[in-house]
Amino acid sequence: TTRLVGSEMCIRDRLLALWLERCNRIIENQKVEEYNKENINILVKFIKSEASTNSFNEEKLIKEFNKNGIFLAIEDDLKGTKVRGAFKVLNDKPAIFLTKKHKRYADIYFALLHELAHCKSDFNRAKSGSIIALNDETETEDYEIKADKQALNWMIDDKLYDNIKINCNNIENYNIVKSFFVYRLAKDKIINYSNELYQKYNPLIDKE
Repeated sequence: TTRLVGSEMCIRDRLLALWLERCNRIIENQKVEEYNKENINILVKFIKSEASTNSFNEEKLIKEFNKNGIFLAIEDDLKGTKVRGAFKVLNDKPAIFLTKKHKRYADIYFALLHELAHCKSDFNRAKSGSIIALNDETETEDYEIKADKQALNWMIDDKLYDNIKINCNNIENYNIVKSFFVYRLAKDKIINYSNELYQKYNPLIDKE
């Protein structure tokens, strides 16, 4: 489920507010350059480059996002919130918050791309409150569904995906981010998350 944090809060909403406050404290000292909507395309390319080598470096990500005008915090979630990420506008600049619950490369990059999609399409909406994404398959809000679709299309172009998904065993022949491809295949239930392809090409994040 995705919601705007409002005045009437249940226990979960209070926990979400606490998590948001933690993230706010993290970004307080970040030096962020000017934001331009075109910077989103730069960041999408950067994310795909990192994902193509199964690389996930928090400091490098934060530096790149700050350079392109966006605050970024990656923080442990609070038990019971099921929070995946959040998007808000702080002093007319975008701010993205992610949890560390994501265990695999494509999982956390999908969450990051999802929030970038909100940055692209829901900037004005986020001025009135934080848009919170939770792990909930019953999501119905149009803007949340749209953000998911945009994130998936950024991972691998929809037309290309439709052309090659029936030949998923030939994955080595495709010039794509392979973890993103198997992620979409699993999300579409073409393969199981326990499938050998998924386990091989979307491995657990290296916690060095």
